[in-house]
Amino acid sequence: MTDRIVQDKGGWVMKPMFSYFGSKYRLAAKYGAPRHDTVIEAFAGSAAYSLFWEPKNVLLVDKNPIIISIWDYLIGASEKDVLQLPLKFNHIDDLDCEEGAKNLIGFWIGKGKTTPAKSKSKWGRQYENSGDCKVWGEKVKERIVSQLPKIKHWKTLCADYTKIPNKAAHWFIDPPYQVVGTAYPFKDIDYSDLAEWVRVRRGFVQACENTGATYLPFKKFRTIHTYHHMTKDGKRKAKYTEEVLYEQGK
Repeated sequence: MTDRIVQDKGGWVMKPMFSYFGSKYRLAAKYGAPRHDTVIEAFAGSAAYSLFWEPKNVLLVDKNPIIISIWDYLIGASEKDVLQLPLKFNHIDDLDCEEGAKNLIGFWIGKGKTTPAKSKSKWGRQYENSGDCKVWGEKVKERIVSQLPKIKHWKTLCADYTKIPNKAAHWFIDPPYQVVGTAYPFKDIDYSDLAEWVRVRRGFVQACENTGATYLPFKKFRTIHTYHHMTKDGKRKAKYTEEVLYEQGK
């Protein structure tokens, strides 16, 4: 399915601008194309859905000012701004650049986190000379620069989801998960209130969750491989997670 979609889109789709825990990039194609010209990502994070599908209009909303600082930086940055960002440093706080740029780099030197790293992780040190987009480097900057023109029209809002105006749109809602979302900085959510809010959205709604969530009538969506871990007897064992989905509207 993904290969067919990529072919239909001319053989090229945007890739993640930064690594983020819980990103939906690998699943983005499976959710299907936006049903409206405007996509609103209510818990935006790395905005994987909008990156993959490139909607006509995008509103990224997140309560976390770190996330919004990154998107504000990317939307406003020039090619020169990004290419001038440093590659060699010991600590993020030593960098002489905008806070949004520091946060962007922080997510690249510590992959799959909910907060940006301050110094290179073991992963970051291991692959810093890999010559690809595993960690922060020239190839990452080239990727970002190539995608900047496609996000210049995007809008951001640093706010709680309840502050988003209710309008006809494709609502992509990916909150910290009810059971396993404890790692996020802004994880305190009243899920009963969230359910009521979801049900009255105008347009088409997709709400993502993990198995075990009970606040909406979720349906099984996909089983995805997350990582491998070592068992006590030294064997490598795959870890999987069960994604569920709630949809409403048109």
